[in-house]
Amino acid sequence: MIPVVATSGKPVLPLGEWQRLHPLSPLIRGGVFFLAFIGFVVAQWWERLLGALGVPGYRDRDLPGDAGGEVTDALELGWLVIVLGATAVLLVIVGAAWLSWRFTRFRVADGQIELRRGWVFRQHRQVPLARVQSVEITRPVLARLTGLSAVVVRSAGSGTSHLPLEFLGQSRALEVRDRLLELAGMSDEVARLPAVGAEPAGELAGGPVAAAPGGATRVPAYGGRVILQVPNGRLFLATILHPGSILLGAMAVAVLAFYAAGEVGAWALGIFPGMIPVVIGVGAGRVRELLRHGNFVLADLGTSVRATHGLTELTTTMVPLHRIQAVEVYQSLWWRWPKWWRIRINVAGAKLVDGGGITETVVLPVGTIEDAQRICAVLDPRLPGEALLAALHGMGGDPHWVGVPSRARQLDPWGYRRAGYAVTADSVIFRRGWFSRSAVVVPHARIQSMTLAQGPMQRFRDLATVQLVSTLGPVRPRLEHLGTAEAEFFLAEQAARSSVARTAAPITPLSPCMTRVLFSGLGL
Repeated sequence: MIPVVATSGKPVLPLGEWQRLHPLSPLIRGGVFFLAFIGFVVAQWWERLLGALGVPGYRDRDLPGDAGGEVTDALELGWLVIVLGATAVLLVIVGAAWLSWRFTRFRVADGQIELRRGWVFRQHRQVPLARVQSVEITRPVLARLTGLSAVVVRSAGSGTSHLPLEFLGQSRALEVRDRLLELAGMSDEVARLPAVGAEPAGELAGGPVAAAPGGATRVPAYGGRVILQVPNGRLFLATILHPGSILLGAMAVAVLAFYAAGEVGAWALGIFPGMIPVVIGVGAGRVRELLRHGNFVLADLGTSVRATHGLTELTTTMVPLHRIQAVEVYQSLWWRWPKWWRIRINVAGAKLVDGGGITETVVLPVGTIEDAQRICAVLDPRLPGEALLAALHGMGGDPHWVGVPSRARQLDPWGYRRAGYAVTADSVIFRRGWFSRSAVVVPHARIQSMTLAQGPMQRFRDLATVQLVSTLGPVRPRLEHLGTAEAEFFLAEQAARSSVARTAAPITPLSPCMTRVLFSGLGL
């Protein structure tokens, strides 16, 4: 078979042939261990290193009589051992890396992607293309420095069922991802090019268009219209404005203030060792979020959106618009004064990561209300902007909204005025929360099932909780403390609307009672 010529001009094998990863791949995977070894060696010989450099106080320190000459000989011998040991370890790493690369190959054939690796203990992994949920590109720090990328093929199941191709050249990784999406029947996750002769929109659009196998056109690596870019400074401040970090800061300031005022003794500083695990736990979560959402860029590809993010490990995720099951626009109490919002979504085919946690899909880590409106207009073009604003800022008594009754005050004294729902021709909208505000939008056709639940106190006050069951994800569409009669009516009416929406039949006229909750003034 004749090799295909890539955009870089170098011949590459078609995906149906067994082929190797980039030659630097094993060194990138093992680079962290080598750096750890170097750090261990330096830590063990730190004082000798300072003495060899002539740092005052470290050269032949605490050596009586004529022992200096003996120590100098030992020092020279020690450095010889260090050099020989480091050289031996380096040779072992290079040799193992070469063998690992030599015996690692992959191909895409017979309806599946295969990966063979190992020269002592061999492994052959196969993932059917029909089971592929998504194909993502990640770029850790060392990979970014060398211009490499990893293609992660995510399939149904836990994280152990995913297949990573670590690592390929950046252009080759994009070609492999696009081809895998096409073969897996998910070509909707690949951006569509504009008409011939038209310029791609957006700041990141551009680049040569290469011919893909089969005569199809391949999208430029960074095509699409950029919707927004989140400044890292704003993300850092939003990460700090978190209940855990604010509580720790307040406790530290209080202890230092009491100690400086002399109100308590030095024992006040003794609580700091007990706070170390809490500081590590809170700090690790805040740092993890900053590293994951840094350099965030969201682009519109027409039929999907692409999120690129990560400070140390750059990740590219594509979300087809028709797979979005629910959208939540959320604002915490600490984000009220800067007027920031976050948008999370549930996506069909969501997966469990290692440890059983749910992969959270964030399309806006932190942004203004204008950013939220712009993104929602892309995620759901049929959602009226006035409906979204009413869901975010509205209070009880707004037109076209059904709220919870006043008898729910004892169960939710602050948020009962805001809680309620509204129905449009295409979606149902829940709003809740007073301190932390949330608005959830669920298309009628995306509702999997519905539940009505009552606790003891709710039964006593004739209230109920309505929940729309969505796919796996961070968004939970639910409304608490709705009147029982209103909740039962909502379930019956929503079941009919969801059935009609799933069959793509024309919307039937609604009852006069339901018409009052529609946005009739918005042309729906």
